[in-house]
Amino acid sequence: MKISLEFFTGNVRNLMREAGYHPDRVKQGSKISFSRSLLGSRYPRFHAYYDDVRKAIFLHLDQKASRYKDSPDHAGEYHGKEVQKEAERIKNLL
Repeated sequence: MKISLEFFTGNVRNLMREAGYHPDRVKQGSKISFSRSLLGSRYPRFHAYYDDVRKAIFLHLDQKASRYKDSPDHAGEYHGKEVQKEAERIKNLL
């Protein structure tokens, strides 16, 4: 799910921290990754990345880790009720 930040003038790291997210990985190109655990363990979790070029946050729900080491494949939900609710929660912080 895409959350547009076209008119957001604040600091994205602070926004995500306020929303309960932690930086997940080091910055990769124009993208910064964040995650928020749902049950206190690694999965399930909301995973978001901010794309500086597209001025947007892309959000999905990771249900479990990839079956293969270093594989980008995972059980992610990109739409649905829970993802929509989380996107609205983040938008309300804007």
